[in-house]
Amino acid sequence: MSTRLNDKSADLFYANHLLIVQKINKYLSILSFYLYHFSKAINMGLSSCFENINIPPCIWFETGNRKNAYVSMLAGFLFFSGWWAIIDAGSTTSYIKAGYHMCGVVGTLSLIMVNSVSNAQMRGDIYEGGCLGPRGTRIWLFLGFVMGFAAVIASCWILFANFMEEGHHRAGVSLFLQNALIFVSSIIYKFGRSEDLWG
Repeated sequence: MSTRLNDKSADLFYANHLLIVQKINKYLSILSFYLYHFSKAINMGLSSCFENINIPPCIWFETGNRKNAYVSMLAGFLFFSGWWAIIDAGSTTSYIKAGYHMCGVVGTLSLIMVNSVSNAQMRGDIYEGGCLGPRGTRIWLFLGFVMGFAAVIASCWILFANFMEEGHHRAGVSLFLQNALIFVSSIIYKFGRSEDLWG
């Protein structure tokens, strides 16, 4: 009786297997039919539809000097990478306290302060109003750099004071990397651009 049962189950298995193979063959023949007609349509001129589409070039790269565009993109990428590092570390580990994010906020404020002052304002060429004149812009720029250095130094201090235990390096390194990248992006954005094109 058990041999008859094994024979029936084997016959059932082969029948199901044959049915599955037949369905696969059916679907493959349908697929090959559609692929044949699709390739035929492409050869008949479907690809020529895109020949008349004109995409205008990016206006940032139309001028001869592309230095400002490249420097801006590099600084933006570094700034984004710094914040991405701390967001990633904060979402995957529980060792980053809310107060540690103040280093990144101060670094971001430093970037804004440093890059809101042009070199012409520093020299006093175009700045004529205000109570401090060019001296006020120099003080503003100095405070911006002090805040940037303070953010990097504070993140380095937090790294060595709180994250040197075994297994907690990643969160501290991410915090330091965030502030270092923000400061480097601030320096690149300030001194890498050419202000002659501004007029």
